[in-house]
Amino acid sequence: MVWPIAEAEYGNYHWLRKEVAAVMPDYPKDASLLDYQQRSVIDSIIEGGLFRFYFPPPSEMTIPDATEAQKERLRRAPHSWSFLQLTTEVVLESGKSEYDLPIDFGNFLGEPTTSRSNSNRLAIAQETHLRQLISSESKTDNPQYCAKKIVSGEGISRSRHSLLVYPIPSGAETITIQYAVVPPRLNDEYPWPLGGTEHAQAILACCLAVMEERAGGGSQIYRQKMLETLASSVLLDVQSAAATTEGVWPDDDDPSLLTSRGQILKRIGIHIGAGPNARVWTASQNAKIKEIFKEGMRLACNPPPIPGMKYPHQWGWLTPLATITTEADVFAYELPADFAYIDGPMTLAPSDYMLYPPIDIVGEFQVRNLLQESQASSRPTKAAVRVKAPLDDNDATRYEVILWPLPDGVYELQYRYRINPEVLS
Repeated sequence: MVWPIAEAEYGNYHWLRKEVAAVMPDYPKDASLLDYQQRSVIDSIIEGGLFRFYFPPPSEMTIPDATEAQKERLRRAPHSWSFLQLTTEVVLESGKSEYDLPIDFGNFLGEPTTSRSNSNRLAIAQETHLRQLISSESKTDNPQYCAKKIVSGEGISRSRHSLLVYPIPSGAETITIQYAVVPPRLNDEYPWPLGGTEHAQAILACCLAVMEERAGGGSQIYRQKMLETLASSVLLDVQSAAATTEGVWPDDDDPSLLTSRGQILKRIGIHIGAGPNARVWTASQNAKIKEIFKEGMRLACNPPPIPGMKYPHQWGWLTPLATITTEADVFAYELPADFAYIDGPMTLAPSDYMLYPPIDIVGEFQVRNLLQESQASSRPTKAAVRVKAPLDDNDATRYEVILWPLPDGVYELQYRYRINPEVLS
């Protein structure tokens, strides 16, 4: 029987059939003369070869000028082809937590993004965690987390994937997802492998290596050819997708030469390989950069002793001068948000005819006890610092100073305090 066959264009399904048949012993060299069993064998070889091409085995494939990180990736995991990476958009609806993903969805590549000005990425969490939160809490807000859920085909159809988001959306929003493609099976209707004709020889070599393994005999000729052509294709793919910049720099019109917190974060982002733009950082990168910044600030604000010195240096800029202006019969006054502790004496501004001695800083219990004993008002002579009760669990720790006696009018109290580096921004 003569099988009708479409034109065998270089690199397509029919070309692969023809090339594989040409080296198969006892097979017709004309692909149109293959019988049903022979076509099935060749199609099976092509499927195996395509799988091996799309997901090449970890190896020591040589890439010129490869970094150690690239070499380690090739040793540990298959190369991730740029042509197996697509993007899709999912429109979120208010009150809906689960959405269909494309039929060729394989896995997330990076975190999904939104158009929000901040927190514009959705962290990828475990599906079981989100499912439990959705069923137990049902919180509604802008989603911050997502997960891939496998929907079984129950043996009747292919399994597919859906997207879970949490919190449950409180309004409409579009998220963009980059994902790894599950390559389609080649057939007469869809004859072109993913990747383009520049990888045709690598695909063919993978098919012939599969044929060689199934034939037995221990020959390694086609396997060696497969490794050589795969290395060339990987190099071509790496070069075609290589970035020419360390990252997309955000717009910065500030002409100042002063170093701001944002500029430090940019430099940290570049150093760890996340780039300088905070809008493209993943949740884990953002958390890591903030943690590095905090650790650096702690070290800068509390430096170790310089060799030859007994005590560490105390920075003058961490002890600013602050002023409290009293009111009659008011004994409690809020201290700055970055307050850590009072450094030195608290003084009163002199009047036109008198210099006042410094105010004694004593324990909070002493001042509270004195206030209970006497509500008389006069010039304050004692003060104590105490922690304010937080408004809620998310409220930062704040401090206030209490005075005794109750002020009988307006006084200006001046003091230096140590800044808490934890709240610097």
